Amino acid sequence: MVTKELDITFNRLSLPYDEEPSSKVLFSTLRIRARRFEQLLSERQNQLDISGEVERLLRNKPRGESASVTVALDSRIFGPNATLTPNRVEVDAIVKADRAEAKIPTVPIKLVVSFSNLPKRFEAVARDGISMTLVTQTIEVEGPAEEIERLVRGETRAYGFIQLKQADLEELGVYKAWLPEFYLPAGISMKRSPKPIEFKLVPPSVAETE
Repeated sequence: MVTKELDITFNRLSLPYDEEPSSKVLFSTLRIRARRFEQLLSERQNQLDISGEVERLLRNKPRGESASVTVALDSRIFGPNATLTPNRVEVDAIVKADRAEAKIPTVPIKLVVSFSNLPKRFEAVARDGISMTLVTQTIEVEGPAEEIERLVRGETRAYGFIQLKQADLEELGVYKAWLPEFYLPAGISMKRSPKPIEFKLVPPSVAETE
């Protein structure tokens, strides 16, 4: 029997990575029958490429997160009685998360006041004089493809809000442009800034007569 050190390599990667696979173990020692030694060296040179098995295991790991997989080194490819030492290695990698973008139409936007201002009644009125009982906006978002699909299908929700402060409620009848903030499912973010919404706050009786 003869021995030969084989470099552990990742030469046939196909997945997109933020951090490509790596291992602290850089080689494995092959022990093989002498009569097979020369033939196998000419066929496989001095490398042991484990890309296929690494990516098979990584496909089941969360994307965009650091992952560690244990890869068994198969000595059978070198013929009967061949052994590899070590015969398994730990491989670390971060597979790039599948990202997607989408437009989400008619996302509701709520006017929010502090608890102390709840008793105060007011109406939001647009420039055309129409009371804004329901405000919506189309937003552009991006994030993991799976989470974007869930949001588009309505399995998760997004909504916006405009936080009204004490000073806003004390300055009625003045048109202002408010920039809404949006609550989005975990992992999803705004691709573009939301559009400002212009309106004035008036007492309910004024809104009803305008």
